[in-house]
Amino acid sequence: MPKTINCLMLALFFLAFTGMATATTLVGTTADLTSENDWAGDKAHQDTLENVNWLVDFYDGTIDLSSTLPYPLIFIDKYEYDENEWENGGSGFTLNFDNPADSGSWFAPSGWTAPLYFSVKAGSAKCDAGFALYYIEDGALSGTWDTSELQNKDLSHISFWKVDENNPVPVPATILLFGTGLAALAGIARKKHNA
Repeated sequence: MPKTINCLMLALFFLAFTGMATATTLVGTTADLTSENDWAGDKAHQDTLENVNWLVDFYDGTIDLSSTLPYPLIFIDKYEYDENEWENGGSGFTLNFDNPADSGSWFAPSGWTAPLYFSVKAGSAKCDAGFALYYIEDGALSGTWDTSELQNKDLSHISFWKVDENNPVPVPATILLFGTGLAALAGIARKKHNA
């Protein structure tokens, strides 16, 4: 009996640990916006609140539902590379830049726990390089960025987004992990009661 419980606890720990592993997911790019009958019109190259939320919704509608991402998103802050300034003071985020400015790293505030998204805008309206939106799983405090999805153009700005805590859509994998844990605990309790 103790051996079974130990194996079960080890399996639950493994599931919880792998669920917390940091992963970066490309949600979409400007090309996804313009492919839908120019849904965003002449603003498709801009990482606006409407565009980033549309991309997350579009992702959820085209990828297996087990990959559903949490949303709707709200804006946190934006760093303008040419002006070397944050729109909202940085909100605790920091950035590093490689040379040329087409890649680098980002760092979230210490203790950050909310699901995080960031968008990378490259080029200008004239060259139409557009933007790419990425999803970072819970708990990640750092990562890298680049403009490889944007013709390797120089950075215009990076924007950070989080899930609207007043109106979140849950991630199915999180619900599944929680449900598996509850079922395992119920099974252990039932075996103890019957023994």
